[in-house]
Amino acid sequence: MTTLEEHAKRLFNYHGKDTHACVIVWLPEDVKLEAERSGVEITDEEAIQILEDIQHNHDAEIGVSWLTLNIAINSIALTRKELP
Repeated sequence: MTTLEEHAKRLFNYHGKDTHACVIVWLPEDVKLEAERSGVEITDEEAIQILEDIQHNHDAEIGVSWLTLNIAINSIALTRKELP
């Protein structure tokens, strides 16, 4: 998964530090928080994997939201048969 530093370097290389931009950041902690809210326990590695999957497979027309995270979390829970 790309780190914040790597994202920043890429942005600065292409656009410069003074360019205005809107950047939305989702962290593994966000995934774990949503999992906790849903009653599903996930590992740090699973949270990172969810973010990687969403980054590479999300629908750009819809974007990424708490619902997107919840669907991915529930998918993991279903494979373990842990859905509350």
